Amino acid sequence: MKEKSKNQISLPGLSHAVLEALVNYAYTSQIHITKRNVQSLLQAADLLQFVSVKKACEQFLVRHLDTDNCIGMHSFAEYHDCSELEKESRRILLWQFEEVWKQEEFLDIGKEKLSYILSRENLNVQKEEAAIEAVIKWVAHNVEGRIEDICEWALVQVFPSQMTANIQMLCWVVP
Repeated sequence: MKEKSKNQISLPGLSHAVLEALVNYAYTSQIHITKRNVQSLLQAADLLQFVSVKKACEQFLVRHLDTDNCIGMHSFAEYHDCSELEKESRRILLWQFEEVWKQEEFLDIGKEKLSYILSRENLNVQKEEAAIEAVIKWVAHNVEGRIEDICEWALVQVFPSQMTANIQMLCWVVP
């Protein structure tokens, strides 16, 4: 490690407040987790291997999950290897999909995640039309960049059969 020979070490992305909180935790075994600092704190704890702080932050985030933030939290959990947060955010995303797809962050999910969501057996939708409406909204957000993806999915039948037929019809209508 080249850092051991330096008088000063740069930790980009770590705020003074977060680093101070972790140093205080090292001395006191106490940390103050809030909605404002939880993500930064988890990231720093992950980077600096403060396992118990990372776990406490993960549990805090799980307690504050809802339909408004479950997509972003799912991605955050995957990136930081937070299995409990990933599992719970996925559960909310799939179980309350009809609310989740109406959130602004739904429009920014990648094609892989959308494909994963729509292909799940435990996707909870009252009617398949709700899932189709979600796909249409997602495609409409970036038609040029997404129409080929959705038509490709329909060809390989990523979705349940009736949804695939409806999406294939959409692809024939849109050149």
